[in-house]
This record gives sequence, C-alpha cells and structure tokens, in this order.
Amino acid sequence: MVNFSKTKQLHIAYNKSAVDPKTIEKNGASLKSLTSRGNFLMIFFVIAILCCGLGCKKDKPSDNPKFTDEQIETLYQEIKVVADAVLLSDNPDWNSVVKQYEGREEIKEIEASSNGLMIEFENETVRGWLIPSPSIEWDMGKMRNIASAVPKRTTSGEPPKMLIVNAAYRENNPEVNHVVDTLSFIFKDWNIAIKKEQTNIKFFEKELAGYDVVFIMAHGCAGLDRTWIVTSEKISGITVGKPIFNVLGFGQNIWEYYAVSNNHINANYSNGSFPNTIVYMVCCEGLKNKTHLGEAFVNKGAKVVVGWNESNSLGHYSGCFLLGYMLSEKCSLNEGIEFLKTYTYKIGNSTITDFTYDDGASLKPPQPLNAHLTFYPSTAGNYKLPFPHLVTFTISEATAVSQNSATFNASVTANESNITVTEKGICYSSQNDPPTTADSTIPKGSGTGSYSATLTGLTANKPYFVRPYAVVDGETYYGEKRTFETLQGSGNEESVVINGVRWATRNVDKPGTFTVTPELSGMFYQWNRKVGWTTTDPIINSNGGTTWDSSYPVGSTWEKVNDPSPPGYRVPTKEEIEKLLDETKVTYTKVGALDIENGVPCRRFTDKTTNNSIFLPATGGREPNNGTLYNVGTNAGYWSSAQVIGGISYYFGFYNSNMGLGYLESTYGFSVRPVAE
Repeated sequence: MVNFSKTKQLHIAYNKSAVDPKTIEKNGASLKSLTSRGNFLMIFFVIAILCCGLGCKKDKPSDNPKFTDEQIETLYQEIKVVADAVLLSDNPDWNSVVKQYEGREEIKEIEASSNGLMIEFENETVRGWLIPSPSIEWDMGKMRNIASAVPKRTTSGEPPKMLIVNAAYRENNPEVNHVVDTLSFIFKDWNIAIKKEQTNIKFFEKELAGYDVVFIMAHGCAGLDRTWIVTSEKISGITVGKPIFNVLGFGQNIWEYYAVSNNHINANYSNGSFPNTIVYMVCCEGLKNKTHLGEAFVNKGAKVVVGWNESNSLGHYSGCFLLGYMLSEKCSLNEGIEFLKTYTYKIGNSTITDFTYDDGASLKPPQPLNAHLTFYPSTAGNYKLPFPHLVTFTISEATAVSQNSATFNASVTANESNITVTEKGICYSSQNDPPTTADSTIPKGSGTGSYSATLTGLTANKPYFVRPYAVVDGETYYGEKRTFETLQGSGNEESVVINGVRWATRNVDKPGTFTVTPELSGMFYQWNRKVGWTTTDPIINSNGGTTWDSSYPVGSTWEKVNDPSPPGYRVPTKEEIEKLLDETKVTYTKVGALDIENGVPCRRFTDKTTNNSIFLPATGGREPNNGTLYNVGTNAGYWSSAQVIGGISYYFGFYNSNMGLGYLESTYGFSVRPVAE
C-alpha cells in the first residue's frame, strides 16, 4: 500500500467522456450505468473517492535520485496508455496493469484496488486512476418533522451557533448546495455561518472555534502520523513547505490546493477553543486514524468528533439527519446512528435502507474500502447535544390497550417564563414514524400541565406511533415517541398476519361473506365451486337446492370466478397452507386433544414472532358421493386452491391424532378459510 504519510504530488487520470452530473441526475442513472464507460465519473463526487489516495508535494527532492524525473515521466506516459484503456473499459482489470509493471525499478510501489490504481515512483511522485462512487440522494420525507422539533436555544438562552464549512466544492455543485440548504432548513432558527471560498489555510487555523456545531465538508486523506483536510485555497507564489493536493473538479480540470492537518489544529488553537462542540466531518478517511483529527479537536475542548474511516458517498446527508434526529428526539449519538440504519437513501433508481457503521461491515451497496461511520472518543456513544427545548414533555407508556383503543398520560412544561402554549395534545399514526400533527391528533386545550388522551377507533392487531405535542408561537414541538400494538382480542379483527401470510379470522359463510364470529363453521364448498352447503342437516345449498352434486368439478386451479371468498380475499394456495404449518415459525398442537375456543373444538395457530393467531373450528365435512355429513367437532377439512390431478385436489385437515396437507376427491364438502389478496 502506498505510504501517504509522506508529502508527495498526485496526478489524476480521468475519463474524458464523463457526462455532466446534471444529466445523470435528470436521467436517474442506475448503479450499473454510473459505472459504465460513459457515466462513471460524476465530477462533483470524484474527490469522495480520490481522497483515499491523495498526497501532497514533496518539500525537497532527493540529492542523488536513482532515476531522473524525465525517465520516470517516460515510464508514466507508457503506463498511462495502458491504464487509460482499463479506466475506459466496461470491466476494469487493474490487476493486469500491476502484473505488467510491478517489476520496474522506477516504481517504488504499485497497487490495485476495487475502484482504481495507485503508483508511487522512486522520485516520490504519485499517479492515480480512480473510478468514483455513485451519487447518493437521501429521501427527504422526514426532514420537516425533524426540523419542527429542533430546539432553538442553548442553555444560555441564545440560539445555538453552527459553522458549515464547504471547502470541498468550490464550483456550483447542486448536490452539495442541497446539503447546505437542508442544514439551513433543519436548523433555521440557529445562527448559521456558511463558509465556502473563504476556507483557506488561515481560516482553518483561526476561524473554526467558538461554535456549538462544526460541519466540515472537505476532501481528506489519512497518513501514518497526520490526516489532511484540503482547503479551498489554490496554490500561488512560494509553495515550499506547504502541503499541496491535486483535485479533479468540474470541466475535467485538475487544480492544486493547499491542505491542513491535525498538526495545524494542535498548533493554532488553545485549550477550550471548542467548548462542548460536536464536529461532524464529511472527509474521506477523516477518522481512519482517530488519534489524528479526532484527538486534536477533543484535546482542544470538543465533546465528540464524528466522521468516516474511508471514502464515502453517504456522509453529506447522513450528517444532516444524524444531528437533526439527535436534537429532535433528544437521543444519544448511538441512538442517532441506529436511526440512520433505518433511513432511506437512493443510488440512481434504487432505494436503499441498509446502513451499517463502525462494526467492520460494508455499507450496501458496498462503499469503497469498506467505509463506515465512527466517532471519537469511543466513550461518546451516550453523548446528547446539550440544547434545551422551549418546552419539556413527559408521556407514559400505553395503558388500557384493547383491540381499538389505548390511553396515554402526558404533560408539557415551559422552560422559560415567557413561553405560552397555545395548544397541546397527542398525535398518532399507524403509518408515519414519527407522527406529526398532520396525522391524527387529540387536542387537549392550551397552557402547560398534565393531560390524558384516549385513542379510539383503532384497528386491531396493528402497531401505532404516538407523540405529545405543543404549539408555541406558531411552531409545533414534540416529545418522545411511544409505540404500542392494539390487541388481537377475541377475533373481532378481520385478518392477521402469520408467517408472512394474512389469514382471515373467520370461515367463509354464504358466497362473498364471512361468518359472524370465528367459532361458527360457515358453509362447506366443493373444490372450484361457488355453491355453499350447510354444515348441519338438513342439507341445503346457498341457492336453496337440496340435491348434492357428485360430478367432478372442471379446471386445474380454483378459478377466481368460482371463489366464494369475500372481496379482497381468496382460497389459499398449497404453499400458503404449508407456511401455516411451518413449525419453525408457527406454534400449534399437531397430535393430542383438540383445542377449545369458546366451547368449540378447533386447532389454534400462533406466529412465534408476532404472537398473532387464528383458530380453525373442527367443522367436519360432507361425503363426495351423496353429501352425508360426518365427524363434526372431531375432524376438519379446509380446501387449498391447488389440484393434484383431475378430480383430486389438495386440502388441509386435522383430527386429534394427526394434522397435515393431503389430497382427496374434489367433490368432498370442506370449509374455506381464505387469505387476503
């Protein structure tokens, strides 16, 4: 691996046919197309990858070089022809370049990675060819919810101060501009300083101090003893002794910029310069070695430094939502990162929700060099941002939970004497997490104090999200979230999910209807027929007839036109019945006395994960030849939609000494327990 702790110069070879980033965004390029010959160099994100190998110019060349600069340049031009061809290929094979040149004496080290090739020559020059990560777009659906709950004051009563350092993108980059706009919206009531062109060496050495939150977007590179942050200052005049990085920007140009390291922080800031500050760094390899920048900021007073261990494409938006969520939910750093794991971001047209950090696991889709989010010091996982809200809430766990209701006790307290609460209450939702006042609400008047709210009209066996809220000066503030699930109860709910299949809780009665209660048998049906038959004698069908049909039904599957299930339901497939019988996921008694529910013999099936359950009454059946009723209360048969061969179909049956999937003549009369479509 190239040793980037030394100072050296980097030249970046790049794809001359790279498309404009706006074109990629407009066309919604997929991950595959982003890595194709025409699209893989998205200019405004290239440094997110290039920084893994960036170095700076050597201060003083060797007095007795083994090879002249001209000799090395000649070899470089030879390699460039080969490497450029690989870069432009659909399936770059960087190892082929390594094999071809690794024995040359002019080369100190040559190494291929998953996204490119790096070469260090004997004169300390570094050359690189790199394919950047795809652009990542975060789903902004929860941004407004987070922004509405962010506190507006510090403990001193003043708005918190945030510094946004945009040193990485001097050009008009819509992606990064959007990040700045997002931060400005989430923290709209704070005092925000946005620095862009001003972020030169002097700025980094003097002007980072005095903020509650410092959000740095810059290119970065870790060495053995230093980690570099690239400034926005282009080189000019005397450059000896100043670290220089070569950066690829818009227009396929390469610019040279100065850089600073943790040594600059240590040398130019005094103890206490960052009192209880949280520093978030969108810098490639910013915390690859946590004792560099992480330790430098903390030694000068920062409470915690959050960043990435390698190159990444997630850092910009993840920082917005990490800080916003920690503030709006008053949660710890660890809890905030856990929230990011559940959040949604996009690559091209693909929506991704899997987000891992600091456990050695790759992000999915894989990020270059196994990037993950981490922080320093390691003991800061329980850290919470120290900004109080205008109001403080309490809320109990759900009480008196039933199939369709639940009660919460809550309170709201003003943290300042001049605060007026014009409305307080509870908001809740079964879909939006967290809920807001745009969802269902139970207003409980104005002013501070305690209150109780009962949620009614809920759906049985369903999770709900609940938060207290209060309105102050037209702004809505929220307390902690509570989650609960309504009860399944005695079967009044229409359906439940068991092992991934939503089963009705009652049998089919007359065609298109359910039984009134789960204990009732409903009607018997012959396979692929929509005519129901009574489950008690005398025998009468749903059309009023009394003559049993002993002819074989036609068809190879239970056709929709013949399905007696109510709207939105259908006869279950053989595979769905097999999932109900999966003993690794579902609990039931296979052999032994039948279960009893409200006096009715049956078999109960319970999902091991959710505890959802249904029971199937022992309805008996009717004989295939003449419709004779048999074994009511001891046996049961329930049809599947699948046929074995003509005249023989699959069904599910049980009695006290056996249970399972079998097959019988299609003219039997059995029950139907449908599943949701």
